[in-house]
Order: sequence, then structure tokens, then C-alpha cells
Amino acid sequence: MQVVRFNKQNVALICALASVLYFLLHAKTQRIEMEYEINEKAILVWEHVADFNNMKALNPTILEFNIMDDKGNYKNWQYTVEYTENLTSFPSIKNKAVGHYTVRPDGSDFVIESTHKTCFFNAYCLSSASEFRFSMKGGTKTTCKETIDFQCPYLLTKICTSEAMHQRAMIKNNLIKFFDNNPQI
Repeated sequence: MQVVRFNKQNVALICALASVLYFLLHAKTQRIEMEYEINEKAILVWEHVADFNNMKALNPTILEFNIMDDKGNYKNWQYTVEYTENLTSFPSIKNKAVGHYTVRPDGSDFVIESTHKTCFFNAYCLSSASEFRFSMKGGTKTTCKETIDFQCPYLLTKICTSEAMHQRAMIKNNLIKFFDNNPQI
């Protein structure tokens, strides 16, 4: 039997590698918020966004999806969706995610709450949580406010934030365009 000896250099090298891996992979939570107006009634904007079938048009990074579970009613509708999307910055990189959604009225507002587990290369997974709130402003204007808390490896903070903001901007622009072209009043 051969005895493996650890000298100070080996221990230092192992500690340095462990520190680098931790620094590269350790996820810290980021928060972004976005607020904008849509020229339509809040209930109609909320219903459009809540239907995941509309998400591919709102967020073109979504490639495919499967509704895995669906239950509840108008006051508390819950569904789970598994979806695949690519990154806007690196389109060849795809991730798979599972999102759990709760769709409900909240007083005079309408809310979509969701939690997501997003996995890269079927191994490295990150979590996020979102609240998307739709509030009436005047007769037919809706204030849309989305708050997202998402995990990102510390070293990739700028890329993650840019990715999240770009996707939110696409959703905003496509939502505005949809209601400008399809007034429901």
C-alpha cells in the first residue's frame, strides 16, 4: 500500500483551486425591477401575460415549453411549466427551466408570482423568483411592475443582469406592440 503524502504545496494548491471554483460557481442573488405602462385595461394585460402560450411571442428566447400541471380558478390559478430557452448574449447556450406560477387578483391589482429553477448543461442550477403586478392607472392605462430576484455566479454578474434586463425589455416591447396593434376596448 502506497502512502500519499500531502506537503504544504499540495495543500495550498488544493485550497487555491477550491477557492477559485467557489468564486466562479458561488451564486449570489441579484434584484432587478422594471416598470412601464401599457395602453389597455389591467385585467386584459394580466390575462395575456398569464397565459404561457403567449410567452414565446413575448420572449423569443423561449424555444419550447410543456405545461406540466394546471389547477385552480380565477381567484388562484396555479400552473407548472417546463421550458427551454437560449441566452440572448450566447444563443448557442441553452438552459432548461421549471417555473411554478400563481396567477391571482390582489385587491384592485392583478398579480403573477413565479419561482424558477434554471439548469445549464443539465447540472448547474440557479433559482429565481418574480412578481409581476398589473395596476390600473386612469381609465385604460395599466402600470406593469416586475420585480425579479435571481441567482447568478458572482463572476458573471454583469452578463446575468444584462441577460435578465434584455429579456424584460423584449417582453415590455412585445407587450406594448401587441396591445397597440390589438386594442381590446
